[in-house]
Amino acid sequence: MVQLLDCSLRDGGYINNWQFGKYKCQYLIRKLSNANVDYLEVGFLNEVNYVEGSTNFMDINCAEKAIEELSTSTSLALMVRPDRYDSSKLCRATGKIRFLRIAFYKKDLQKAIRFALEAENKGYQVFLNMVNTTGYSNSQLREMASVLAEINPYAVTIVDTFGCMTQQKLTDFFDILNSVLPNNVKIAFHPHNNMLMAYPLAQCFIKLVEYSNRDGIIDGTLMGIGRNPGNLPSELIANFLNTQYGEKYNLGEMSAVIDRVIEPIKKKYEWGYSTAYMFGAAANINRNYVEYFLENNLPLDAIYEASKTVPEGDSELFNPEAANTVLKNAVERWKNTHCAFKLIYQYSAQQVFEGINVYDFRYSAGKMMATYIPADIIDVIDYVMPVPNTGKIYADGFSNAIGKNCNMKLIKKDCSVRTFCINDTQERERLIETQLMFENSSSDLCGKNVAVVDEAIFSGTTLKIVCNKLRQASVEKIFVIIPIGLWKNKCSYNGLPDHKMLSEEISSDRIANFLGADEVFVQSEENLKTLVGKYDCGICIKCFCDGSI
Repeated sequence: MVQLLDCSLRDGGYINNWQFGKYKCQYLIRKLSNANVDYLEVGFLNEVNYVEGSTNFMDINCAEKAIEELSTSTSLALMVRPDRYDSSKLCRATGKIRFLRIAFYKKDLQKAIRFALEAENKGYQVFLNMVNTTGYSNSQLREMASVLAEINPYAVTIVDTFGCMTQQKLTDFFDILNSVLPNNVKIAFHPHNNMLMAYPLAQCFIKLVEYSNRDGIIDGTLMGIGRNPGNLPSELIANFLNTQYGEKYNLGEMSAVIDRVIEPIKKKYEWGYSTAYMFGAAANINRNYVEYFLENNLPLDAIYEASKTVPEGDSELFNPEAANTVLKNAVERWKNTHCAFKLIYQYSAQQVFEGINVYDFRYSAGKMMATYIPADIIDVIDYVMPVPNTGKIYADGFSNAIGKNCNMKLIKKDCSVRTFCINDTQERERLIETQLMFENSSSDLCGKNVAVVDEAIFSGTTLKIVCNKLRQASVEKIFVIIPIGLWKNKCSYNGLPDHKMLSEEISSDRIANFLGADEVFVQSEENLKTLVGKYDCGICIKCFCDGSI
């Protein structure tokens, strides 16, 4: 026989910080009891300051008080981690809560044993939940089962912590436990849904129990509520047990709880299948690594690669230092293949980046700008002048599109010197001043109107120096043309230098005055997205977009 345990109030607490509210907790317990659910895990036992309405309890008395008004025939349980709670704080089992589910990692086996023995001495029935059971070899599990058998717990739980269990592994683990544990000890299973395997694994488990000589328990939560990507939906497996095994779980009562308690939470918080967490499961790593990667805005393809590089020795327990190292390495790999910085600036015009001809992209960006410059401005432009040397291809596209000459009088002494990534502001300004010069005479610029083209504006230092040199050459009007855009965000992947962005310093309507130009025309974010979209290349341009990266 397989029984159903619902742990919505405990596992679901990872979603809403266990703030279900007193009356909704009681409503859930009452309704699931009416639904004939066999066990209810009503919360966590933790070293916390208890707040009424929470299902994260500081002691059993708090939990008992929260449910004292209820009358239920369903068996009630709390979960506890023996490495996080002092067993001496346990009171005797005299109330409604008679079950403790002790969740432990391999390293904490002795703590779990001591906790279980003390709990049993105080009248509790204990579950021993083997966290990350997939981290055990068959021989290790057999050895563990022999140790747990001596305690004679109420149940031993196979826990698919990282959601990477396969049906073959589950079968192997069940067979080992079934061969070692006393017949009175139930075998339980707690699946996670990282790889959408919770339901088929639950069915597999039920079949295994059916063909054994012992009872089993399957864990679920309403709507699968729990830390992303969630758990086995209780209502789903209840329906399976009803239709396939003649059980009498009342789905109407369960639906009422979903409608009034779980659905409102779902509207505020997210859980469910996630490709990122699937990658974590496939790599058999602690879900906190994936959470860390997501918090640091690592793209999905980079998460896939990063998940595979978490050191085996750190895969079970989250190690912040290891996570940071993996993140940095993944970011560097990602930058090498996705960051627009290389396409718009670092690569030479002859190179190909992610299948894109660099020359073609830059030329197209310059050409696109020509369609957005007012006709009266285009009419008065005498020369188009690139900022050497990165502005050259952009200027070619722009000048050809408007039918104006591209003037190359402003040159760079040493083209191998790249000043953009120099963080020392004074040194950078000095180098730009000494590197930029007019070839031969600048007399033919006197009284002319010049369109200066550079790929983007970061700090504006180079453009300001260029505009100043043009003023010294008695240029009449200066129009600054920026075919890529204004840097709006510091790259979270450390792809940019440390100096200040101009967008951090002044508003866009003051840029022309800052540069010493008459007008500045910057490619819009929408147009840049259109340009990049033309190549269908997955290049990241978030540095040029509104909002944080």
